[in-house]
Amino acid sequence: MTVLASRLRQGATAWDSLSLFYTTPSRNGTGVGLFNDKGTLYHFQGFAADGGYDNLANCFQTSTDNGVTWSAPRVINSTHGLRNQVISGFRTTSGRLIVPCDATPNNGGGTAIHYSDDNGLTWTDPGASLPTPGFVQGGTGHMIAGIHAAVAETIRNGTHVLVAYGRQDNINGMMPLSLSTDNGVTWMYSASPFPAISGGQRAICKQLGSGALLLVSFAPSGTAFTNKGAHSYSGSGLFAALSYDGGQTWPFMKLVTDGATRTLKGYGNTGNFTTGPYSAEPAGYLAGVETPDGIIHVVSSGVYYSFNQAWLEAPYALPPGAIKVTIENGSFASPTIAAGLSQVIVPTGWAITNTAGILNTTQMADHSIGASPDSDPSGQCAFMSTIATGTSVNGVSQALTDGNSHPVNLAAGQTYQLQFYIGRRKLAASNGYISTGNGGVLTYGIRDAVTKRVVASGTFDTGTIAQAVWTRVTAALSTGSAPLSGDQAELFFSKSLGGQVLIDGITIAPSFSSRTQ
Repeated sequence: MTVLASRLRQGATAWDSLSLFYTTPSRNGTGVGLFNDKGTLYHFQGFAADGGYDNLANCFQTSTDNGVTWSAPRVINSTHGLRNQVISGFRTTSGRLIVPCDATPNNGGGTAIHYSDDNGLTWTDPGASLPTPGFVQGGTGHMIAGIHAAVAETIRNGTHVLVAYGRQDNINGMMPLSLSTDNGVTWMYSASPFPAISGGQRAICKQLGSGALLLVSFAPSGTAFTNKGAHSYSGSGLFAALSYDGGQTWPFMKLVTDGATRTLKGYGNTGNFTTGPYSAEPAGYLAGVETPDGIIHVVSSGVYYSFNQAWLEAPYALPPGAIKVTIENGSFASPTIAAGLSQVIVPTGWAITNTAGILNTTQMADHSIGASPDSDPSGQCAFMSTIATGTSVNGVSQALTDGNSHPVNLAAGQTYQLQFYIGRRKLAASNGYISTGNGGVLTYGIRDAVTKRVVASGTFDTGTIAQAVWTRVTAALSTGSAPLSGDQAELFFSKSLGGQVLIDGITIAPSFSSRTQ
C-alpha cells in the first residue's frame, strides 16, 4: 500500500489532484498519522517487512514549509512486529509526542502508545513487555481498550487528561472509554455513552479551539440523538458529539447530514450509501482537523464533510412530515352509555369499534377515582370495556393532526413520544351489562387509518395496576423505514377481553422539534 495525498487549499471548493506522498519499495505502508504542531507538520507512518500489515515497524518525518519538503524519516520502532500500526499522532500540552498504534491486527486487542519527551529522538512503549489487560469496567492497564483508538488531550475538572475511544473490546456493550491521568502511561477503562463500532469504522476525537471536546463516530439504526433544548430524534450513521466538560457529559449528538436524500460512493469497505434526514454515512475510516477559521474538516474512506461548532450546536432542522401531532382530548363531550350492548354516542373525532365506549369518570356509579392528573380537569376520558360474549378486542382511534387540525404524514425513522393516563374502573355493583373484570392487555400504536397496517405499537397489562388509581404510561413509537403517507395516520388503543379501563391525558409528539427551551 502506497500513500497518496491531496490538498484542499484555503478558499478552494475542489481538492488538488492526487500525488505520491510516501512509499517504501516492496513493502506495505499501513497506518498514517498527520498533525500540525504550530507550523511544523508531523507525518507518522507504519511500514511492513513485506506485503502484509501485521508485521510492522514505524517512523516519522517533519516539514516546516507546509509540506513542500520533508525531513528524512526517523525511526520510532525499528523492530518489525505488533503494536506499530499507526493510527494518529499529536503533542500534549506538556510537550510529549504521542503516537497511538494498533497493538494487534485483530478485531480487538487494544491500542498501544508510543511516546517521546525529546522531540522524537527516543521513544517509549510503556506496555510493550506487559500482557494485554482485561478491558472491563473499572479495569486498568498500560494500553487503550479497543483498536483504532480516537485519542485526545482534554481538561476534566481542571486537570489535563487523555481520553480514548476504541473499536471493539466493548464494555457493557458500549464503545470503550480509556482515561489517562499520567500522560498516556496507564489507563482506566469504562463504558462510554456511545454505541460500539465494528469493521470498516474508525472514530476521531479532537479538542477544539473553543475548549470543547469533539467525537465523530457511527451509530446503528434507531439511535437517539440529543439536540438543543433536550429534544431528541432517531437515526443512524455518521454523527458528531460535543462535550464541554472533558467528555463527562455530551449535551449535543447530531447526525452529520444536511437532510437531503442522495446516494454517495463511500469507497473502501463502505460502498454506496444513501443519506436522508435521519440517515448518514454508515461506515468509514475517519480523519479530521479543525482549521484556524473554526471549520471542522472530516474525511471518511471516500467522502469529505465540513461544518463548525455553531452548526453542531444549532437545533436540527425539522424535516417535512415530522411536524408536531396532537390528540384533541376536548372531543370527549360527556357521551352516554345505553343499556343492552353498551351502545355509545361517539364524540367528534373518535372512531369506536366493537363494544368500546366513551365515559365521563363521574358516571355509572364508579367508586372515587377522580380526574386524571393531566392538564384537563374535566375528567373526561375514553372508556374501553370488553363485555359481549365472543368479543375479544375493542378499541378507540383518532386521526393524527397538526395544531391546525390538518392531517399529517409521518417521516421515516422518526420516534414519537406517546403519553397517557390509564385507570381500571371499580364499580359499586354489576348491573348485568358492565362487570368489574380483572383488567386486560391494552395495545396502543400508530397505524394506517384505511388499511389498518400498524407502523408502531406497544402493550400495557392493565391487570398490573390497582383499581381506581391513575397510572401514567409513556412509550416511544418509531415509524421505521416504511412510514405512512397520504394523510392516513391514526393513533389507536385496543384492549383484549377482561375488565373496563379509562384512558385520559393522551399526548403524542415527535421526540424532538425545532423549538428550544
